[in-house]
Amino acid sequence: MKHRTCITIGIIGEGDGKGQLTHGLSLRVADSLAHTLEELINSTGATSVLCAPDAGVGLIAAETLIKLKGRYPALSVSCVIPDEEQAIHWNEALRNRYFDVIEAADRELLLRTRPATNPAELVRDYLEEHAELLLSLDTLVCASLETAKELPVA
Repeated sequence: MKHRTCITIGIIGEGDGKGQLTHGLSLRVADSLAHTLEELINSTGATSVLCAPDAGVGLIAAETLIKLKGRYPALSVSCVIPDEEQAIHWNEALRNRYFDVIEAADRELLLRTRPATNPAELVRDYLEEHAELLLSLDTLVCASLETAKELPVA
């Protein structure tokens, strides 16, 4: 399998920090997300995935990717974190899910130690600079980064 890096981008920070997701997003979305990610892995040969486990769809994507590692042992999952305080204001249940994902990931990529003024932009810039493919979690559309500018991504 050729080494390719894919990123997942959703609406960074779309959760309210209390475990409530906007846009009617629920755990049922994880099933279709898993299917889409699996198709992406199979069709593109992606072996490395960067994800941003924010309080919204990003955390669900990260959890889904961790589960997929069981079926795809060559898959490497890296969590991109804007700063050390990302989850500081989240409720306990959401923080526990977040830290479980960070612990299960192959790598944790901390971009700053101090709080970022615009964490979503910081993470997105990093993701776009370090991957070949983009999966927009808003639409479950995959594209090369060359065409990613046309996708509705936060």
